[in-house]
Amino acid sequence: MTFRERMRVSPSRAEEILLIELHRRGLAEKLYPSGSVIVFIEGYKIVSYEEFTKTMLKEANELREIADQKDIPVFTQPDRILKHNPPIPVYLDGPVHKQKGVQRRDSAINMQLCECGIPPLRFPYSPPLNPNRCRVIVNEIEEHLKQ
Repeated sequence: MTFRERMRVSPSRAEEILLIELHRRGLAEKLYPSGSVIVFIEGYKIVSYEEFTKTMLKEANELREIADQKDIPVFTQPDRILKHNPPIPVYLDGPVHKQKGVQRRDSAINMQLCECGIPPLRFPYSPPLNPNRCRVIVNEIEEHLKQ
């Protein structure tokens, strides 16, 4: 499997449920397109998945060597990114995010995002994402959008 194939994953059922609730509450226009990527180049840049793979992948791969030495991420693909000032990356963290290696990566991504001035929202959940948990998540997203 190529890097490009690994990056292009189908949305999880939890992401679909969250998106439906965001649409229901009229928040769809506040979302970057699905699959948007935050690239940590000269601060940060939000690009589409297609732009990332076509034009930015080479540049990101060149930075990967430096980033690997310093153990910092070069890019992240949140489950959703909210249009706000600053943007709000949203992550739905299922059970895999309880693993030590994944927690280290998540922590490094969080630190890099915060250094760029865009603190992420992370929501742990146990599949399936139930309606009550989804409402709590969207309520918290709405609160952050008011700030």
